[in-house]
Amino acid sequence: MATHSTTIKMTAKPLVKKDDKKLDEIVSGVDNYLFNFGQNRIFLTMGRSYFQRCCRSWSKVTIHLDKFLQDPRANYSMLMITLEHEIKKFPQQSFYAKQLKSLARLVSKGPNFSITQITH
Repeated sequence: MATHSTTIKMTAKPLVKKDDKKLDEIVSGVDNYLFNFGQNRIFLTMGRSYFQRCCRSWSKVTIHLDKFLQDPRANYSMLMITLEHEIKKFPQQSFYAKQLKSLARLVSKGPNFSITQITH
């Protein structure tokens, strides 16, 4: 019995680090996307309203994600509702919508994160 519980503890640690890494990749990917979009004048002139919608949406998502990371049990539902609502606002094949979907899938697996705050 003790060997079995030791094995579970050993496999749980890499999963937490893997989920932390994936969460960090998603957050930094969206941050870089929005930064690069905002710096490119051609994209900005053609899609200013899309860019502003993405920024407002990402602001809402990160607020709820921070709350979720601090207290997963109390804030899981609100984060998932926010993600579902924001995913519906954007074209399904856009980079931003795909990142929100992958964030929703990652969070729905369970609170396996050791980080408690998002760093931008």
